[in-house]
Amino acid sequence: MTKKLLTLLLLFASVWTWAQVTTSEIQGVVKDANGQPLPGAEVKVTHLPTGSVSGVVTQFNGSFTIPNLRVGGPYTLEVKFMGYKPAKVENIYLQLGKTYNVDVKLVEDSQTLKEVVI
Repeated sequence: MTKKLLTLLLLFASVWTWAQVTTSEIQGVVKDANGQPLPGAEVKVTHLPTGSVSGVVTQFNGSFTIPNLRVGGPYTLEVKFMGYKPAKVENIYLQLGKTYNVDVKLVEDSQTLKEVVI
């Protein structure tokens, strides 16, 4: 009887420990000025106190998720895509176990590219 009780207690203790969350995440969608998703956009988030950087590329529908971020902040989120002006979202603070949602709209950049000679 004692072995069964001990096994049961260890099982419950391991499940309780496994369920604890110690991080947060940022997710969102990157679109152009017309509301069309931008797949392949670079999304980078920087934790300013430590300088640690995490980044992803948006999916086909323009969505992104950056998991396993430390709680607190401030964070700065930067989005880049060829042919568009970069966007920056500052002063992001994350809460324990919660997802911070941010949607980003990029504006076209009308720079003329220089000629490349090969």
